[in-house]
Amino acid sequence: MASKGYISRLIAKHKSTIINDLDVLKVLPRLVHKNVLTAGEEHEISSHGDSKTRAEVFLDILSDKGETAMHEFCVGLEDTAPHLLTSFLLDNTDCFLIDLSATTL
Repeated sequence: MASKGYISRLIAKHKSTIINDLDVLKVLPRLVHKNVLTAGEEHEISSHGDSKTRAEVFLDILSDKGETAMHEFCVGLEDTAPHLLTSFLLDNTDCFLIDLSATTL
């Protein structure tokens, strides 16, 4: 099990890449549907006009959510930004394993 502290460090380590490469608006609907994010959090993120600012706000919120939220985020990355998911997994194979095969979309 990955702790919130570990997840926060993982996000911090990849923050620059995520901010530059991820269109947060593509992953938000899944996270709201899975109750990872509230409608209020979605609005808070979406209300920013700049994609990098949206990504920063998103990561700040996500880093406080825990393992289930990170799991759902990674499943969302599988469709929206698989290169970011690959980066997480290659960097953390012994510490942070995600079973994407068991997830229903």
